[in-house]
Amino acid sequence: MRSHMSMWWSRRFALTLLMLATAALLTVCVSHSARTTRFVFSGNDLGFIRPCGCSKPVLGGIARRGGMLALLRQDGPLVPLSTGNLVAESGRQQRLKFESMLLAMSSMGYRALAPGAGEFGLGLSYLREAEALAGFPFVCLNVVCDGATVFARSVSLEDSWVVTGLVPQDLTGGEITVQDPVIALREFVATLSEQQDLVVLWNGSEAALAALAQALPEERRARTVFAVSCVGDAPRPLDAAGSMAVAVGSKGRDLMLLQPGATPFWRSIRLEESVPLDPECAAILEGYRDGVRAEDLLAAQPRTNSAAYSGGASCRECHEECHKALESSAHMHALATLERTRDERDPECVRCHVVGLEDTAGWTPQRPELANVDCEACHGPSELHAQTQALTPVSKPAPQSCLRCHDMDNSPTFEFQSYWLKIRHGGK
Repeated sequence: MRSHMSMWWSRRFALTLLMLATAALLTVCVSHSARTTRFVFSGNDLGFIRPCGCSKPVLGGIARRGGMLALLRQDGPLVPLSTGNLVAESGRQQRLKFESMLLAMSSMGYRALAPGAGEFGLGLSYLREAEALAGFPFVCLNVVCDGATVFARSVSLEDSWVVTGLVPQDLTGGEITVQDPVIALREFVATLSEQQDLVVLWNGSEAALAALAQALPEERRARTVFAVSCVGDAPRPLDAAGSMAVAVGSKGRDLMLLQPGATPFWRSIRLEESVPLDPECAAILEGYRDGVRAEDLLAAQPRTNSAAYSGGASCRECHEECHKALESSAHMHALATLERTRDERDPECVRCHVVGLEDTAGWTPQRPELANVDCEACHGPSELHAQTQALTPVSKPAPQSCLRCHDMDNSPTFEFQSYWLKIRHGGK
């Protein structure tokens, strides 16, 4: 049977990366007491394998994370762990991202990942193959199939810590059954020895965290760490009935460093543009771009029926002054910016750099006149207007229409009035 995994990732490349991961683990696997253990948590990446780069600040990405972990290791060993939700959707491109992220995490020396809703949405059989590719264990305490947990219940670290993962009971997924996480945790803790301390990678809400922490015997709470995936964008400490608890942030922009016994026990680290890129992770990111290109995901972009586009050049005859105002703007060089980063074949990027990618009559490589963010990107398909002077679909776009692309993820400093001055036309 044909494997679910991407054929483009060669066995040789995967083997090389797993060897790199083994070397990283040897660096981590030194004897040190629980009180000097430094955990680094990430998760809730939601498919952000790299930052958009179209607007400052440029934050996060797997290559920058690898660079930061290398810097942190200069001060001693680390235990990197992921709370999961590397992706938020299913589909071919999301699987390519997931596989690339796993390979990068393997090269960074990750010790475990707790699958969340994003992972289980990819399918259980696929996830099992993905775990083999990653080379580090997936842990989940309360998801079962055919009477057995679908992944390892926990992984033991060499310094007396035990790591497990939990998902909320409302997670659904065909063949799997999700047990009550509070009951599962209580029963699991009863199996631990007095010498073992616990890390729980929780894929649920902050409100449910309190119930989990209260399920622990009071004497164990101070020796338990909770890392939580689904609690907003900002990494921060959380209240957990005496346990150490942190939210890991989201979209790959931060790391959460946690050291039991330290004061304070946590520190959030923003992955800013000044952080050096890790060469191995950068190579994996380029491999992801190659995969998107090789599988021609741009051609598979879903489209909806639309009216005909004419191309911005046809607007010049009647709207010459407006056209001149746009010619010098960044909008008119939008596709070239993607070519410089090798993202010009990535449909997630291209949709905001051409006219009508999601429409049947919109841009394709065979219609270069619809490249860039030209008139019809805001005013709509205007072939009928060009032929008959009928009104365009959108005569005066509302400022909110800009947010389709200038959202908080891709253009966090967007403010309509100042941005409008860069393209002002039409006499207003």
